[in-house]
Amino acid sequence: MIDQKHSNEEDSKGFKQMMKKHAREKGVSEMEKLVRFLKDEDGVTAIEYGLIATVIALGILLAVQGVRGWLVDQFEAVAAITP
Repeated sequence: MIDQKHSNEEDSKGFKQMMKKHAREKGVSEMEKLVRFLKDEDGVTAIEYGLIATVIALGILLAVQGVRGWLVDQFEAVAAITP
């Protein structure tokens, strides 16, 4: 009985918060929503981190290819001098 009462209170708090949010958004014009969207920088940060990770990955790939070429040359040189 007590758990059900506690659960009902939590449900009612969540519902009240949702209604307050809806009431706030209802009074907001489309232009204000667009301005909020353009000011939001969370997605921009994620894109920046993605670009940084891409640059690092490309650097690693180029370094590995350079080492691969050097290793191939070394093995070919050793193969050329061994009978």
